[in-house]
Formats: sequence, C-alpha cells, structure tokens
Amino acid sequence: MLVKTYWMTWLAVAAAAGIMFLGGGMTMFVMVFFGFIAFGLTFMGLISILPSMVSHPTPEKESSEKPAEKTSPQKGRVHRPVRTAHV
Repeated sequence: MLVKTYWMTWLAVAAAAGIMFLGGGMTMFVMVFFGFIAFGLTFMGLISILPSMVSHPTPEKESSEKPAEKTSPQKGRVHRPVRTAHV
C-alpha cells in the first residue's frame, strides 16, 4: 500500500507540474519549488519505499502434513526378513 501511495503522489505532482506548464505559470520560482518536492519524494522513496521492496519475504510455514513417502517398485523381489540362528 505504501508503494501505491508513493507512486500516486508522484503522479499528482507530475500532473500539477503539467498543468502549471501548460497554463503558463511555470516560472523559475515554481520550478525550484517543484524541484524541492521532487527531491523530497526521491528521499522518501530511498528511506521508506526502497527497503520494503528489496527486503526478504517472510519464510513460509511448513505444513503439518507429512508428504507421502515415495516407494520404488522392485523388480521381482519381495523383501522378507530372514530369521536365522547363529551358533
């Protein structure tokens, strides 16, 4: 949600700058003002958005169910324990 808000803020500032430019009100003072806003948004992105985008995801929880053991079919052999007496 924070990333979406960040990009929407950039969009709003760009739209305001476009309206000022097309309306003829983009003076040097207004350009400096928009420069300060752009610097602040860039700094905000570095401090709050960038760490949330490059951090590691939380580890997935292991399921409580055990996976079925895979058995390989043996060709012609049946395993039977042999009971012998050693003297």
